[in-house]
Amino acid sequence: MRSRASADEKGSAELNTITGEGSVPLLLNYFPLKAEVPRNQRINAQFRSNNLSAQVLEFALPFFASAEGQVPTTLRIEGRTPSPDIYLTSSLRNTKIRVAPTEVAYTLNGEVVITPRQPRAPRLAAARQPQRHRHPQRTAQAQKPAARRALD
Repeated sequence: MRSRASADEKGSAELNTITGEGSVPLLLNYFPLKAEVPRNQRINAQFRSNNLSAQVLEFALPFFASAEGQVPTTLRIEGRTPSPDIYLTSSLRNTKIRVAPTEVAYTLNGEVVITPRQPRAPRLAAARQPQRHRHPQRTAQAQKPAARRALD
């Protein structure tokens, strides 16, 4: 299985190139259109992207108001349906995010690893970006709730 946003192998800031291979069991019905993953079937698939947009973080983590940069990622799915094991590794290199509830911006560097046992970020560093005072009446202390303290 190979999937690409474009035939351009080099990629660009606007382009996400995802390559992969594997097998995924599907029950397909064409009329009416329906796709279903049958129970207790073997699944084995691997995907990789060296230029996945950090905007995927906004989709996966809705408390991020924005995300900029690229997040090289590998994803492996193996086991039996309906609960196969999922392994994900993403590298964050000067990835800029803004947390929605606080409007605080961070630059993230490091690696995020998700395994069947637990998600972890063993080498993740977050640096707070200088604040843009969009709301001058707020103080810096008022903009530091639990989400901010957790990243400190």
